[in-house]
Amino acid sequence: MKLILLLFIFFISCSDLNLPLLPDIDGSIDDADISIFEDLDTDDSDIYEIETTLLVGTVKGYDVPYSGKVFYSVEESISDLKKLEFQGFGSPHGSDIEISTWDEGFMVIGRHDSTEINIFHVKDDGDFEITSFKDESGKYLNFHDGVYNHLKDEFLFSANAKDTLFAFKDGIVKKVRISDNENISPSKMRVIGDTLFVALLNMDDSFTSTKGEISVVSLKDYSFETVELPAKNPVGKIEYNPVFDKNHIYIACAGSWQKRDGALVRVNIETFKSESVLKETSETGSVLNGDFVDVSIADNGIIYIVFSDNSERWINKLLEFDTVKGTVKEIDSGINAFAATPLDYSSLTRKVYYFVDVKHETYLRSFDTVDKNIEEQLMEQAPASLRIWKK
Repeated sequence: MKLILLLFIFFISCSDLNLPLLPDIDGSIDDADISIFEDLDTDDSDIYEIETTLLVGTVKGYDVPYSGKVFYSVEESISDLKKLEFQGFGSPHGSDIEISTWDEGFMVIGRHDSTEINIFHVKDDGDFEITSFKDESGKYLNFHDGVYNHLKDEFLFSANAKDTLFAFKDGIVKKVRISDNENISPSKMRVIGDTLFVALLNMDDSFTSTKGEISVVSLKDYSFETVELPAKNPVGKIEYNPVFDKNHIYIACAGSWQKRDGALVRVNIETFKSESVLKETSETGSVLNGDFVDVSIADNGIIYIVFSDNSERWINKLLEFDTVKGTVKEIDSGINAFAATPLDYSSLTRKVYYFVDVKHETYLRSFDTVDKNIEEQLMEQAPASLRIWKK
């Protein structure tokens, strides 16, 4: 596992030091069924009466003990990030971390070679109350995500090497089965109302995804049903923006990596029907000749995609998919695609945040989806995760 991670890190690409010009490489995408975006049920409520905080996770190295750091900005200013005072996230064996959010705070989740999860409850005065969960089994777990079950007042954690979820409440841990399959490899999760959606990677012994699925779990009694996706390896976060589309969740599926069988997939949250929105292609010169990694959706329906262009020396790109025009264009390159969550969108600032590798340095960048401006901030450590916490 460590060798695979190190090889993947090695191939993450770099870009030029200067901020990129926005290339005009719009192209029609034959595989996009633009008609499926017509007559979407959108949310006209005033979503801007919210408070948001930008959360940024970094690590010194994925095997460097307790080197994980988290920074935050209540105003979402990337030049005014404050370090969260903590002794160091991770474990004695590793520091790869993910950040997940819940209604009253956020979680910092240890991933590769880590077994610790720290739950932050943000109080009205801005201080934090911290609850910690640590797995003592001694087994390799690779935690991926965390959510809060508001009906049972407990937290749920997914671990890629575990065929169940961990339910944590008042210091007590229990297992929650979410599939009849014993080799499901649960990954990213999303709570919508009283329903939990869990991406299932279905990894075999060689870390190859055998199929893509989502488990739909009732938060009332943990009953579940499984939805098969039209593409394998759902690696991205489960994206849901009701301002654009109340009825569907979206997820990036990488397929078999380099075989161009991945897709951007959406699932109806009521009927559970799944369909591909965009497909990878091996066509020379196509902007979609590569692999989907993650997506975020702006309120205006523009879908932003972290895309790994393996055909061009692993030069990862940020793509912009216009669901009205049916076009995709590149808006930035040198993107770091290896962070647990490599990009996120804020409805408050209408910006997309993401990481960029520039030679041996990492920058946090923001792309304004309205005026198209790009800002950046140098980070001291390697990227781990990006999250927008909505209060």
